[in-house]
Amino acid sequence: MIGVSLEAPGADSTDDWHANVFTIDRRRYVLFCSDETRFCCLAGPVRKRDVQDLGGVLRNSLAATLRFESFGPTSIVYCLERLEDPTLAKSNNRSVLGTINDNQWHIEEHAFRDGGVDMHGTAGLVAHVNHMPLGPLDYGDAINEFRKRCIRAA
Repeated sequence: MIGVSLEAPGADSTDDWHANVFTIDRRRYVLFCSDETRFCCLAGPVRKRDVQDLGGVLRNSLAATLRFESFGPTSIVYCLERLEDPTLAKSNNRSVLGTINDNQWHIEEHAFRDGGVDMHGTAGLVAHVNHMPLGPLDYGDAINEFRKRCIRAA
């Protein structure tokens, strides 16, 4: 669909991110989800040529989401440095795939109910799912898990 070749799945790492391309209002978006924290960021609308540099798309959308969530400049730089050279691979982590599919559904419903993505922007839509309680996090939310990870690492 988007013309990106992927490697076979390797060993999972705590720094892994999953991506899913989907359509809202006839425009493509990419939803990224961190394996460890289930923190998400949404990029879009994206074109086929944008997706060829999926690492750059992730870094840009992560920076925008972190600014929206009031992360400090030091935390943003730290998080972006950890994503310097991402490798694209197929996934076999069904738990994260379930989370990303649920989050995609919530984003689509939120956008549909409120009249489209432009009503909230991508960072506003993804904030909706980052503040929801998640079963894999013992019903904590992704934003607080991501904040804890940034504080622990700093």
